[in-house]
Amino acid sequence: IDLMYGYPLLTIQQWIANLEKVKDVKHLSCYCLTLEKQSVLYKRIKNQNLQQATEDDILQQIEILEEFAQQNNFIHYETSNFCKKDFHSRHNTAYWQNKSYLGVGCSAHSFNKNSRQWNLSNIDLYINKLNKIKDVSEFDIYEYESLSKIMQINEYIMTSLRTIWGCDLDYISKYFSEEKANLLKEKLTLIDTKNYILKNNILQLSPQGQLLADAIACQLFFEEE
Repeated sequence: IDLMYGYPLLTIQQWIANLEKVKDVKHLSCYCLTLEKQSVLYKRIKNQNLQQATEDDILQQIEILEEFAQQNNFIHYETSNFCKKDFHSRHNTAYWQNKSYLGVGCSAHSFNKNSRQWNLSNIDLYINKLNKIKDVSEFDIYEYESLSKIMQINEYIMTSLRTIWGCDLDYISKYFSEEKANLLKEKLTLIDTKNYILKNNILQLSPQGQLLADAIACQLFFEEE
């Protein structure tokens, strides 16, 4: 089940009631509302027809979510994802652990660590082109992006820090370079020590750090040489 929080009109009592309804599910994803500028909701808030949730409201809802997860034996295994024992999402975990995957069909994405590609998202155009293909060499209904080493390592940092498995510096040494692993350790001097744990060469974010996961990842990113 997916739940959303941090949106207008959601009271603390309603959030608690929503969570209580899903305490027996095996997997739970909880997302904070992101306002899209072209949406009706964004325009209603901008025109002051609705009041946007405050940062304090959102933090309180996150605290309630964390407490609920602990009380009901949910494992908080990724920033937005919770599960009962052995029920983590095998599909999404492949993304977060930098594994290769193959996407088949309209709008599907594929990744082989060195590049990614995505098929056309327009279903009619996809079908029309597919019907005209006589040989696999003519398969041109996708877009392709080659990933530099810097892009690869930054993506690994960003996704791995969102999980309980953390960022493995030995993995970085093996697949990128020992120099990059050492530089990443040096970059940690930019981060408040309350926001992370480094143990056995595994870098994990603390509960406080998880609230700042994207910002911390940006501070650890490498620049293209």
